[in-house]
Amino acid sequence: MYLQLGRVPTVVVSSAQMAEEVLKTQDTKFCSRPNTTTTKRISYGFSDVVFSSYNSTWRELRKMTVSTLLNNRMVEGFRPVREEEIYRMIGSISSQLASLPSEPVNLSKLLHSLSSGIVCRTAFGKRFDREGQGHGRFHEILMETQALCVEFFVGDYFPWFGWVDSLSGMRARLEKNFTELDTFYREVIQSHADPATPEDDEEDLVDVLLRLRKECHVTEDNVKGVIMVSGLF
Repeated sequence: MYLQLGRVPTVVVSSAQMAEEVLKTQDTKFCSRPNTTTTKRISYGFSDVVFSSYNSTWRELRKMTVSTLLNNRMVEGFRPVREEEIYRMIGSISSQLASLPSEPVNLSKLLHSLSSGIVCRTAFGKRFDREGQGHGRFHEILMETQALCVEFFVGDYFPWFGWVDSLSGMRARLEKNFTELDTFYREVIQSHADPATPEDDEEDLVDVLLRLRKECHVTEDNVKGVIMVSGLF
């Protein structure tokens, strides 16, 4: 079934035959993610791997990502990080049960802390906790980014009513979040690029991306876009 949602053409797949047609036979025509106000802004104009349309640029970025960032050596190299963060979470649970045995354990918060710790250490080389808690500045910014990804922007469907998004404050909210993300990424990149920064034994994601920027045709926006995806997903 075909629907026209404002300016957005939409196909509703309701049978196995059509699912095969869309996902297998015509997959290259349907594989790109929707072009929305939020995804365009936070991905630096679709400079990343996830939100970029299926084209030659996307294929090059994907090839680079798979061969250098998702290879077995990198995945195995970060295994100690994953194990340490799991032990940290188990330790937090044990401490809470020992001090407050009658209080329920907030597993949602602990799992958020676990994922945030793993992402930050593998991507940036360190945690970004605040006051010993399991969340920090980066986590809070990403939570807002995730919320914005599912918000309704009128202009995405009815461009001539795009002014409504400015009037409602949605564009200002998006711009504030993007500015916070961009500032955070610039600080991380500058810290890694600074010769005075002590070098770790293992490369993290940003180290690899900065090396690729020198060796390949990778822009700073590509670097930020890939970092964004690693944190968001």
